[in-house]
Amino acid sequence: MTDKTAEDVPVKKLRLMDGRSRTSPPCALGKVGQSLWNRVLGDYDINDAAGVELLAQACQAADRAESLRRQIDETGEVIHTRSGLRDNPLLKHEVASRAFVTRTLCRLGLSVEPLRAGPGRPGSGGLGVGPW
Repeated sequence: MTDKTAEDVPVKKLRLMDGRSRTSPPCALGKVGQSLWNRVLGDYDINDAAGVELLAQACQAADRAESLRRQIDETGEVIHTRSGLRDNPLLKHEVASRAFVTRTLCRLGLSVEPLRAGPGRPGSGGLGVGPW
C-alpha cells in the first residue's frame, strides 16, 4: 500500500455561496417582475453575474411599467389641462420601461428559441432526403 502525499491529493476549489438559491432574484420583485424572472429562468440557464443583474434590472422595469399602467388606468390615458386635452405624461414612462425590458432581454440573447432536447422540427434536410 502506498502513502499519498499532499501533492497527490486533488484540490477541489470551493465557491462561497451567498445563501440565495440560483433561482432567487438578487432584489425584491413585484408580481410581474417575479413572473418574468421565473419564466426566463425556466427556459434559459443564466448563471453569470452580469446576466443575473441584467435580468433583475429588466424584471424591476417590468414591475415599474405595470405600476405605471395601473396609475394610467386610474387617471386615464388623456388628461384635462387648462390648455385642453393632453396625453398622460406617464404614458412615455411606461413605454420607456417596456422598451428597456425588451432591449435588455434581447441583449441577454433571449429573443431566440431555447434549445430543447426532444421532439421538434428536424434539422436542414428534413427527413434525411437530400435534394439530388
